[in-house]
Amino acid sequence: MEKDVDGWKNCSLNKVKTLEELDKENFSNRQKPGCGKGTGVDRSRTSTTIAFEKEVERQDV
Repeated sequence: MEKDVDGWKNCSLNKVKTLEELDKENFSNRQKPGCGKGTGVDRSRTSTTIAFEKEVERQDV
């Protein structure tokens, strides 16, 4: 039983870490010329990140 809890905990922590990395990458990508806020690239990256966040929330419930 304890093994299962540890497994779920590690899985959740990995998902949170991945989300944080995506947010950092999105921010750093906005600093590049032609990839600022509101551009097609930014909207695509943001929508992908939001979809992943929703999937993580759905799985954790």
